Amino acid sequence: VSPTAKKNLLPLLLDDYDIQKVPEYCDEIYANLFKEEEAFIASNKLDINYIKKQKEINAEMRSILVNWIIEVHEKFNYHESTLFLSIMLIDRYLSLHTITRINFQLLGIASLYIACKHEEVNLPNPRDFLFITENAYSYKDLYSMEYDILKAIDFSVLIPTSLDFFQFLSKKYELSKKEDNLGRFLINSILIEYGFIKYPQSMIANAVMIIISHQYKKGFQIEKNQLYYKSEKVNIDKCSKDIIYLINVLNKTEYLAAKNKFSSQKYDSISSIDLKLI
Repeated sequence: VSPTAKKNLLPLLLDDYDIQKVPEYCDEIYANLFKEEEAFIASNKLDINYIKKQKEINAEMRSILVNWIIEVHEKFNYHESTLFLSIMLIDRYLSLHTITRINFQLLGIASLYIACKHEEVNLPNPRDFLFITENAYSYKDLYSMEYDILKAIDFSVLIPTSLDFFQFLSKKYELSKKEDNLGRFLINSILIEYGFIKYPQSMIANAVMIIISHQYKKGFQIEKNQLYYKSEKVNIDKCSKDIIYLINVLNKTEYLAAKNKFSSQKYDSISSIDLKLI
């Protein structure tokens, strides 16, 4: 690394303590995420209509599970990437296998456990995962479900999430802390709604950028992947409007984990913001 580059990187390292947040490489990393997402979409391993094939669970039960996982994730203070990866694992597994109602929560903690192994520095004790389910499952149950998930997804765990795309967009466009918190609040809230799995993760991140741009009167050049952005049924403008609609709806439901999380001063109480219609 040249002396000039080191000088430019130093403030970033001091501010964030995260060597992965380097704007010089944002475009390359972002392009690679797109390629990985394209390959995943082309593999057809995420059935956006999987809920119709499930016999014992429905979209509302998924919302309850995800809302609970967000609360657990916040309680244990895990990395945000752990949360997004765990929800992705749940959806990918349910795309390939049906599950019984009694094992649905087990799927949730097993997915969170796998995500922790990839994203956390300190591996949590599996006893903690069993405890939060009031010991409804055994160690054998947890390990067996973990194996079933990994086998189902061919041990290919790391797939780009909306968080992956958003954090690079946030750095690239130098969002303020409040703007960044708004984006994170939105993508956290979206996790609860099953209907959003029809949208590519990159599209969700860019749709959030549109909302931020509209909210704070900024002009962002949205990064579009022409492979699927030409679709009339799934387009970025509709995605943005769906996000705003969802936020308004969630305020009237019991699925408030994301709202409560982002209501603290740590996140500028951003969940109380009135979103402008697009």
